[in-house]
Amino acid sequence: GGSERDGYENVGANAKLLIDVTDAFGIDLRAYYSNGETDIDGFPPPDFSFGDTRERSETEEFVGYAGVNLALFDGRFRNRLGFAYTDTDRSSRDPDGFVEVTFAGRGKNERFEYQGVFTASERLDFIVGAETETSRYTTTSYGGPESRASTGIDSLYGQVSFAPVDGLRLTGGVRHDEHDDFGGETTFAASGVFSPNGGATQLRASYGEGFKAPSLFQLFSDFGNQTLQPETSKSYDIGVMQRLLDGRMQLGATWFRRDTRD
Repeated sequence: GGSERDGYENVGANAKLLIDVTDAFGIDLRAYYSNGETDIDGFPPPDFSFGDTRERSETEEFVGYAGVNLALFDGRFRNRLGFAYTDTDRSSRDPDGFVEVTFAGRGKNERFEYQGVFTASERLDFIVGAETETSRYTTTSYGGPESRASTGIDSLYGQVSFAPVDGLRLTGGVRHDEHDDFGGETTFAASGVFSPNGGATQLRASYGEGFKAPSLFQLFSDFGNQTLQPETSKSYDIGVMQRLLDGRMQLGATWFRRDTRD
């Protein structure tokens, strides 16, 4: 029943700078900024039923990344060390409400990460990595008490990709996440692709496991639930692809399934 035209506006900018200091060493800098504002409806007096208001919601976000890349052994061992930062600021304001700021929340995330990729041969590749991440948030609604929370997660992972014979490549990986609040979880993944005729026919299959802890907002905000448990999943897929007409046509089919808990 509202007649007000609620609008949305967003202004964004991004930048990326790559510096090759030497043939083997480089610097990677990236940044993204976004500021969005939207008109929303609320519950105006005197009857406080849902309808038009002058309330507005604003989201300001900054994402930054700084990293260095180093290649060793004639490029066969590629290393990346990086730092990623995210700052998100959200607020809702109603100039006609009994409290002008109806919601305010801010989240920050900092992550240090390392990844190494080693090409032992044309048939054998290794990937290893480590990450440590810290998240913090604050929120308040209608001038009430401020809620604060923080958490962290440390992760290690490794992967090997091997082509034992022509036309067959097998990949397997393992990852361990250690969460401050939910403890440790180890997940596995494996995949394979086989082609008996130089890529004209491809048979593929994969299996993967997932782990995701609830966010701080999902746990501790006014809409949160502290009894939430981490989401875990198992995924499977198998497929076939066939090239026809000298490669001008491709036909493929895939069966997939994912079982998710919590």
